[in-house]
Amino acid sequence: MVLTLAAHGGEVGALTAGAARVDITPAANTLPVPYTSAAIICFVRAIVLDNHVNRAALVGVDLIVIDEPLWQEISRRLRWSCIAPSRIL
Repeated sequence: MVLTLAAHGGEVGALTAGAARVDITPAANTLPVPYTSAAIICFVRAIVLDNHVNRAALVGVDLIVIDEPLWQEISRRLRWSCIAPSRIL
């Protein structure tokens, strides 16, 4: 589900916001032995704010920790979005 809101007709400085939720629950065949299924559904949720000058994202992940290799992969994948890694919380 993606929702988008725009204010002031999209002129420079107007605030645009979008939100999304994606299921990241691992498939049963990718879990380490002896696990056969995930106990809960895991999601990534994000809100992106854009004022047509700067863009920032607030991201929540159903994980205990995001280690440096995962953060580097996330940053690499977000390059297309024009969101600088320093503007991702």
